[in-house]
Amino acid sequence: MSENVKLLFFYSVLPFKEILGFADYIERIVDYPQKLWKSHGNETCLGSFDEFEKVTHGKEIVTCIRFANLHEASNILSFDQVSDLLNTERMSQIGMYINKQQSEKLVELLRQEGNV
Repeated sequence: MSENVKLLFFYSVLPFKEILGFADYIERIVDYPQKLWKSHGNETCLGSFDEFEKVTHGKEIVTCIRFANLHEASNILSFDQVSDLLNTERMSQIGMYINKQQSEKLVELLRQEGNV
């Protein structure tokens, strides 16, 4: 399914429960932490492999999701504002796929000035 992914939405978990922005999806890479750090560590906000290891909790295999054109929301959306649109009672902690219409509506709402 990842070949159909076009956008990523960034959701802040507890205590905020808000969608903070979106970006264009490039690719998803699953590999060993050292290999991912060596090939893509310079693309992260982390300063060292030690920091990367802390974030990945020492897992043997990790996922790196590459993206471009990060857009910070002009209008941050709370979970309550989007739960009906996304047809969910809670956000998945491992991510979820949404359809094109839901995605377009989220982008429209995130780009609005002020509160909805």
